[in-house]
Amino acid sequence: VAMWFFHADPAVDDTLIYLPPGPGTEPPRYDLWLTTDVPASTVTPGTPSLCINTGLGDCWGITDAGLIGRWVHVVAVFVNGPTTGGTLYVDGAPASMACRFGTCDQSRTVAAPFTLGGNDELYAWHGLLDDVRIFDRALTAGDIFLVRDSSVELEEPAGVPATLDLISSSTGGRALGPVSTLP
Repeated sequence: VAMWFFHADPAVDDTLIYLPPGPGTEPPRYDLWLTTDVPASTVTPGTPSLCINTGLGDCWGITDAGLIGRWVHVVAVFVNGPTTGGTLYVDGAPASMACRFGTCDQSRTVAAPFTLGGNDELYAWHGLLDDVRIFDRALTAGDIFLVRDSSVELEEPAGVPATLDLISSSTGGRALGPVSTLP
């Protein structure tokens, strides 16, 4: 997934994208989580962390005060398997991923549909999202540059849905769409 986000609240605990558990996988799930609600035992409590998360109190990602109060481009690569197989790119550069807190070797499989903007009111997104793109593969460094710095469309494989359906206010204004979990 590639997107731009803006969040101004320094006390953030919000989900950008939520991927529900797949068949045979016990909840929880995968999500991309922006939070300052970190355990006091962490190196940087109160500093924003952008994480690939399973909902089990884990944060595989980065910690950076520069994530708040400006537009940030993020590419998140989710894998069906251990959380530590996921990767983040921030503003076009690969992020130095680490286990910020919790147990970061949880194994997950995701299924459709995904949700943009959180999975419930507790973790609803309270910022702005723009130019959200979902891919069925990991992007190359060149792809990430093109997606971030231009309006160039990347070729999608045949049969992969290329649309998002915006959902009404009955879902909190979140967007839902299909997710392809191709090998």
